[in-house]
Amino acid sequence: MSTQEKKSGNDLIKASYNFLMAMGQIAKINWYGIKQIRRFRADLLLIYLPIGLLIFSASYKFKHLIIAHKIFPSFFTYGVVNFLAKLGATTNAILVTLGYFFVLLIAFGIREFAMKKKYQNFVDHFKFKNAFNSTPKVVQINHISNGQVKIKVRTDGVSIEDFRNKKGILESSSGASVESIENCKDRRFIEIHLAKNGLPQKCFYKNLSDKLDKDYSFVVGESMDGVITQSIRELPHLLIAGTTGGGKSVFFKQTLMGLIESSPHMQMYLLDLKKGVEFAKYEEYPHIRVAKNIQESLVFLRAVKSEMDRRFQILVQSKQEEIDPKRDKLDVIIVAVDEASILYTLGSKQDSNYHATLEARKITDEIAKLGRAAGIHLILATQRVTVKTIDGSIQENVTGKICFRMNTFQGSNLVLGNKKALDLPDIPGRAIWSRGNYTSEVQAPFIDKQELLENTESIKAEFMTEKRKNFQKLLVEKGAKTLGETSLTETDE
Repeated sequence: MSTQEKKSGNDLIKASYNFLMAMGQIAKINWYGIKQIRRFRADLLLIYLPIGLLIFSASYKFKHLIIAHKIFPSFFTYGVVNFLAKLGATTNAILVTLGYFFVLLIAFGIREFAMKKKYQNFVDHFKFKNAFNSTPKVVQINHISNGQVKIKVRTDGVSIEDFRNKKGILESSSGASVESIENCKDRRFIEIHLAKNGLPQKCFYKNLSDKLDKDYSFVVGESMDGVITQSIRELPHLLIAGTTGGGKSVFFKQTLMGLIESSPHMQMYLLDLKKGVEFAKYEEYPHIRVAKNIQESLVFLRAVKSEMDRRFQILVQSKQEEIDPKRDKLDVIIVAVDEASILYTLGSKQDSNYHATLEARKITDEIAKLGRAAGIHLILATQRVTVKTIDGSIQENVTGKICFRMNTFQGSNLVLGNKKALDLPDIPGRAIWSRGNYTSEVQAPFIDKQELLENTESIKAEFMTEKRKNFQKLLVEKGAKTLGETSLTETDE
C-alpha cells in the first residue's frame, strides 16, 4: 500500500471518528434539552406544540419546499425539490416537523450543556481525586430563581467536609456566594447551593411588616427565597441565640413587635432579666406585663402554669385537642424571656435564688412540652445555649431556632447541630433560621427606637378605642412582685 493510500485511509478514519464524536455531542445536547423540557419547560410546550402542528400542516402542502427554493435557490434546485416532493406529503411533513423539534431540543440543551461544563470547571478547581484517579462530576444543575443555582455533584468518594473547606475557592471561581453544601439522600451525591445576588446587608422591619398576613406571626427575615414570616401558633416555641453585637436583641424586639401588631387576642409576659432597662416601653401596653428579676419572673411563670392547667380542664370537658382562641374565647399567651441564662442557670444550693431558679426551670419545661395545645408559647433569647442555661428537654421541644453569628463551633453546634452560625459573615442581623429540617440564611430586620415608640402609641390607641381588646383579664395584676402574689384573675364571660 502506498504512502498516499495510507494517508487517505488515516484521514478517513480520523474524519469518521470526528463525525461520530460530533454526533455524540449533538445527541448529548439533545438529551440535555429533553431534560430541560421535562424539568422546567413543560409549560412552554403549550406554545411549541401548536407551532409544530402548523409546520406539519404547511409541510404537508409542500410549502416548505417553495420557501426553501426561494431562500436557497442554488441548493434547493428544481431537481432537488422534485426529488423531495416524490417522497410524498406525509414523509415531508414528518421529516420537517422532526427537524423542528430536533433544533428546538438543541436550543434548550445548549444552555444546560454550557452551564454544566462551566460548573464542572469550577469543581475541577478543587483538584480532588480519589484512589482511582477520578474526580467529582457535576450531574445536574437546577436554576431556581433570583440568580440561585443548585448543583448536584457525584462525589466519587470525596467527603462533604473537603468540599466545605474549599468553599472560598468555589466562590472566587464562580463569582457567587455559596449558601450551603449539603448531602443528598443518596450519600454518593452532594448539593451545592449558589446565589449570585446574595442577601441584603440590612433590611428594615417597616418594609417587611406588611408581610404579616397571618394572626400571631412575626418576621424572620429576608432569605434567598424571599421574606420569611412565621406564625407562633405553628411553631410553637422559639429560641433566639447569638453573641453580643450580632443582632439578637434587635431581633427579639422586632419579633415582639410583630406579634403585638399581628395578634388580635394576646397576652404577653416579658421576663426581662436585664432589670427592665431594654424593654421598659413595653410596660405601657395594656396586654403586656414585664418582670425585672427572678422573683417577679417566677410569679409570672406560676400564673401561666396555673392557666395552662385550667385550659387543659377545658379541653377535657369540650373534648377538643387544642385551644382555639376564637372558639374558646381565650387569649394566646406568650412568655418571652430575654437573657434566659440569667433565669435558668443554677447556682450553688446556698444561692438565695437557687430554689426559685429550680422551679422556673421546671415550669418552663412543662410549658415547652404542653403549652402548644393550651395556646401558650415560649420565646427564649440567650447568648449561649448549654444544659446549664437551658435544660435539654426544653431545647428538644423548641422547634424554631434563629442563631446569629457564633464565635465557636461548640456554640453553633449546640443551637443548630452544625457550624453554620460560625461560618456566617460578620454582618449585624445575619443569622441562620432553623425550623425542623429546614434551614436558611436570613438577614433579620432592623427596628429603631422611633419606630418602636410610634407603634407603641398606635397599639395603645387601639386599646383605648376598644378597636383591640382581649378575651381575658391579664393573669397577673400590676404590682405582683413577691413569690406569693400571683393575683390570678378569672376569665371574662
